[in-house]
Amino acid sequence: IFKLIFSAKWDFNAPQKKDLLIYDGMSIENLYPILKKKNFDIYHVRCEKINLYVLIYTILNNGLLNLKQNYKLNYFKKVNPKAIITLIDDNPGFFRLKKLFPDTKYISIQIALKGDNFFKYLKTFKKKNKNFEFQSDYSFILGKNELLNYSKFLSSKFISLGSLKNNNNPIKFQFKKPITEITFISQFSYSKLNINPKKWRDYKIFQYLKNYFEKKNVKLRLLSRFEGDKKNREKFYREIYGKGNWEFIPNLNVNTTYRVVNSSQFIVFETSTLGYEALSKKIKGVCFPKKFPYKDYSHNYKSSGLFWSQNLNQKILNTKIDQIFKMKNKIWKYQVGNIVNNIVDYNPDNKSLKKIINKII
Repeated sequence: IFKLIFSAKWDFNAPQKKDLLIYDGMSIENLYPILKKKNFDIYHVRCEKINLYVLIYTILNNGLLNLKQNYKLNYFKKVNPKAIITLIDDNPGFFRLKKLFPDTKYISIQIALKGDNFFKYLKTFKKKNKNFEFQSDYSFILGKNELLNYSKFLSSKFISLGSLKNNNNPIKFQFKKPITEITFISQFSYSKLNINPKKWRDYKIFQYLKNYFEKKNVKLRLLSRFEGDKKNREKFYREIYGKGNWEFIPNLNVNTTYRVVNSSQFIVFETSTLGYEALSKKIKGVCFPKKFPYKDYSHNYKSSGLFWSQNLNQKILNTKIDQIFKMKNKIWKYQVGNIVNNIVDYNPDNKSLKKIINKII
């Protein structure tokens, strides 16, 4: 309680009626391009911002028992939104709100690939609470593969949307000229600094790439992983990935990152969501994950396929890249679309989401 009192920001004004309520302040960054012209408010679930008017009203009218839940319900009543939207669909609490505050529409949006742990939690919860049903009115999922697992636990209308950020940055054109460059999406993590880089799969892929491009007439670029990686990080990355005639591209912010990806002729990665987003736009590329598309994914795939291989060595990497280099764009777009859009779909400008929001408000 003391931590909240001194760390939270306080709002002293009574909440105003709004058409939309964003559930969780961290959701707004990715939702803002869609909602910037809409009438909305934000409910801060992490208590980083507390409305003093609603807090006092709740204590006076409901007492201190179940303070958090009653505060939430009173906030909802004051705003009285037509829809409540969230990107934290791995928080089961959101799917319990329909029972508590039923007179509004609930929209959840998946932004990250889910592993088995999330669904195991839901399974355990449902066993202990057999009469409880998770609900939302609309659930936007990354791809059709997610439908099977989500539908076991959640009562909702499911819509395959793809990645919100990726859709907010649609590609304007496709390369038709011969490929002259490769963009490697780094998955360097600071948690790996105590491990010899030569043991990283990410590192091995890049070393094979350096060997490949030295024998071919192509350029090699490395896109750093973390937003805010300024140009002064280049020395740091070169110390990790090794010297060579490759270009370092800092990940300055979301918009610049997607501009880099959208302008890429060919991408290579280990198991990056950004990589799958690029493939969903039909940008040519290959990936070499330990498990495709990543560990504990809800759908099983073969160890090797059109654009991926779980096995990795110099020969395999060379062969995979050469095969897709030579593939006609028309054939590539058709074949990659049949696979990757079930993992991460592509919906330019999030038109299907906008359609539902406009329908509700």
